[in-house]
Amino acid sequence: MPEYHFDVAHPDRPDWLWFLFSSDDGDEWAGAFRQGFNPLWSGIVSGDNRHFYVLSGGVGYCLDVEDREVTAILHGFYTSVIAIPGTSATAFADFDKVTIVGPSGPIWLTPRLAWDGIRLVSATPSQISGIAETGQGPADDRTFQIDLLERSVAGGYTKDFPPE
Repeated sequence: MPEYHFDVAHPDRPDWLWFLFSSDDGDEWAGAFRQGFNPLWSGIVSGDNRHFYVLSGGVGYCLDVEDREVTAILHGFYTSVIAIPGTSATAFADFDKVTIVGPSGPIWLTPRLAWDGIRLVSATPSQISGIAETGQGPADDRTFQIDLLERSVAGGYTKDFPPE
């Protein structure tokens, strides 16, 4: 089985995240993604079933699984990722903002939503819902919604921060 190594993010880091890919015709290959400095990892298939998004130690990768190529890399400290159904896009969250990402890279960055953490809860083709955290416990958490069609946000802690 062929292996593909995607180590462009932090070439000095020793940790890797591996995924096994297989097609309907039985073709298999393995992808290894160099991890960043965050201990979180995840992988999701986009709504078009062609792209696979990887969260590897805080670094985001977009992979074209048919061509076996990384099409975009997000350097940062990302903590969660969620697919946007019916599209090739996903949303990556860091500690205070959400980045909407397509196969070629970032499409849109929300304004600051949280003080110290974001949990992406659900997504539809037109909206993402999540929880904005303060780091002080769940009693202070606030829900938020991202309108993908209008590129607007409601809720969270958006009114606590000046516009950027």
